[in-house]
Amino acid sequence: MSSSWYEYTQNFDVLDGSEAAWPVSALAIDQQSELVYTGDISGRVTAYMLGAANEALEKQSICVCSHSPIRQLHGFGNSVLVRSDDSVQLRTSGGSKLYGKTTPASDVFTSSALNRQTWNEVITCTTSGSATVLTLDRGTTMKRFTMELSTTAMDYTPQALTLATMTGTLAVRDPRAAFKVTQAVSAYSGPVSDMALHDYTLFACGMSMDASTSYEMTPGSTVKVFDVRKFSTAVDEIVCEGVPNQLQVTDKNLWVCYDSGYAEVRPLASFHEPSMDFVEPSLSDYAYMSAFCVAPTESVAVVSDTDGMVHVWTNTGNPILSLSGEVPPTIMSDEQHAQAYETCGLNIDDESVSLSSVCMPEYTEPLLSRFSTDTLYDVGRPCSYVDPNILGNLKHMDGVGYAPNPRSTKRNQQPYGMGWRRRWKEGTTDDGELTQGRSKFISVQRRCGLGRDNAEYIQQQQQVASPTPAAAALPNLLNGGRTASFDTVSRNSPVPVATPSVSGKVPTNLQQMRIEYSRFGVEDFDFSLYNSTRWGGLEGNITNSYANALLQVLFFVPELREIALSHCATDCPESLCLTCQLGLLFRMLETADGSSCHATHLLHVIRQRPEAVALALLEDAHGNPTDGASYSVLTQRLLRFVLEQANNECVTLGITGQGPTMSKRVVEAIIGFPQATQTTCPVCSSQQSRDSHVFAVDLDSPYGSADLAMLLAGGSASVKRAEQSRRKNHQGVAELIEQALCKSETTRAWCAQCKKFQLLQTEKYMTRVPTGYLAVNFPMIDGQSSASSGT
Repeated sequence: MSSSWYEYTQNFDVLDGSEAAWPVSALAIDQQSELVYTGDISGRVTAYMLGAANEALEKQSICVCSHSPIRQLHGFGNSVLVRSDDSVQLRTSGGSKLYGKTTPASDVFTSSALNRQTWNEVITCTTSGSATVLTLDRGTTMKRFTMELSTTAMDYTPQALTLATMTGTLAVRDPRAAFKVTQAVSAYSGPVSDMALHDYTLFACGMSMDASTSYEMTPGSTVKVFDVRKFSTAVDEIVCEGVPNQLQVTDKNLWVCYDSGYAEVRPLASFHEPSMDFVEPSLSDYAYMSAFCVAPTESVAVVSDTDGMVHVWTNTGNPILSLSGEVPPTIMSDEQHAQAYETCGLNIDDESVSLSSVCMPEYTEPLLSRFSTDTLYDVGRPCSYVDPNILGNLKHMDGVGYAPNPRSTKRNQQPYGMGWRRRWKEGTTDDGELTQGRSKFISVQRRCGLGRDNAEYIQQQQQVASPTPAAAALPNLLNGGRTASFDTVSRNSPVPVATPSVSGKVPTNLQQMRIEYSRFGVEDFDFSLYNSTRWGGLEGNITNSYANALLQVLFFVPELREIALSHCATDCPESLCLTCQLGLLFRMLETADGSSCHATHLLHVIRQRPEAVALALLEDAHGNPTDGASYSVLTQRLLRFVLEQANNECVTLGITGQGPTMSKRVVEAIIGFPQATQTTCPVCSSQQSRDSHVFAVDLDSPYGSADLAMLLAGGSASVKRAEQSRRKNHQGVAELIEQALCKSETTRAWCAQCKKFQLLQTEKYMTRVPTGYLAVNFPMIDGQSSASSGT
């Protein structure tokens, strides 16, 4: 069987000094000029013109567009749209880049489609299903939406977006209704190889799972035909001689191309039987067809293979590619061809590669990009900042975007703050702060100056209220009576000098700082303006924040902090592990560098523990203690709870410390001491003993008066007798600690030997001196019954 098509020419494009060419991966023919575009796996795009028969194609331009293979080309209007794995670019026929869009390596581009009617829009899709509509006039993003994952082919018109996916689904989306899916059908159980649309008829070929071959993917030897108006099932099937790989539709014919390079022509009026015309290039034994395209005039067909060979077939003696037959104005010279070949191996992202090493088309007039020093000038303030909410509500009509007027700014007026040029030179990236000059946060306004000198304002605020006391104002209680120093914790500013106390008043810089939040909450308060140290504070505007002071104390226990941080870095199997949350909080405080932190996650885990609910450690919905206890009592309970839970978790998870004295109960080795409790019955002389560990001891009242304790608790007693007992039984701190470590008391309890209640003598004494830290709960007598815990 003979065909009216014959091979017009072949082209084998190789680099100088090499014997092989890069495999061609994409082909396109310009709609309005006599150009053929080829893209190879090295990221190079070349534009050719047809020459005489049996002669090599004439190179018009060559450029390196990407380091990844070229996947798709669209030629129109002396321009070419190039899609690779990592970028989509619009370039002129001469190779100059107009604009482009990039994507990370983890989310590559999978398909793209031009608007076949307006030729001014393009849709791109990535592996994650993120789709973007771009305008070809300016390269701006018109719309973003989510599509099916792994789209393999698309066809785009103003009325419908038709697409095929790797899962074998064919779908139609309506651009007029925010690209919502209007029709969908599962055409194959495997990926769709290609599709072509003509009016309402859709042709598709793909792969399906075959049960006879253990459900392996098998390419289908048929082309399914669908009607997009009733997208339920295939209305017809075309039986092919082989496995179709690519499809293309022209005004009159359907072209079906196979891996062997053979392409047959089927008239759209009767597509069941192929016509007498076909294209059959001669490929090598190890090569296969890599790309295929047909000219708009239907007089030229181009086939490329993996050997880098481009086969041009025609059915006329004078082939014409485009409908207009326009010839490109410039052709690369021999010197530029040689230079382009040399630059094909350059890394275009390398800063050491100069721009002049990249070949450009030949020009006869000075380029606009060649600026002289006398033409450079300062353009002034940046352009006006447009709110993203306004851009999100844009509706495009005839290339113009329309949005409702928010009436939040004056017409033709843009507010600018002071010092915008300084902030721009400092590298400010916030568009709102740079162009409007005024951030919505008060703290950012203060930091940026806005009419005040920044350093002077911060120094003034630190002098008004600084949380860091001066070294001279501290009592000589540390280091054997020597004055304590805070030089090791200061970040960059000197410690302010304490204001002398007048008539017993607390100095100004040691007074409690009241934080007044604005409507933006804690985000609108800059803690670094009031904190000159590198230590971070805990926010107090959350529930159960009474624990902040205790958590800060635990953070400054180096051994406990090291255990929590090391355990936080492991893969803990417990979902409500208290030690993990302690490590997370300690990591935040360690890296805070003066900024504020919060213990929300740790307090959430504590709320999930039934032991915490039984101990009434939580505040109610109104922020008050559950059982009405004072916050000092809650702090004492929380200290014992946290240490006991962390100690038990370390034993369960097998966490051990470093050092010869460290055992599996690492928390017990760090805080507290072992205690023995011995109970003696005076009647039968029976004794019972047990061992325990004490993390915190409670000191008795320094006055030892039961009447005074009754009065402070709100009961009734003799005030005179309580005052006499207070003056008589005054004790020092050392005596109180000695009594707390070794206690002896008489209580009425059950005696197992006598089998009845007796007055039992109980003695508690320390069996080993604490090797680390000891928590002591001091009672405070200041007119209210309260106590605070300290280490």
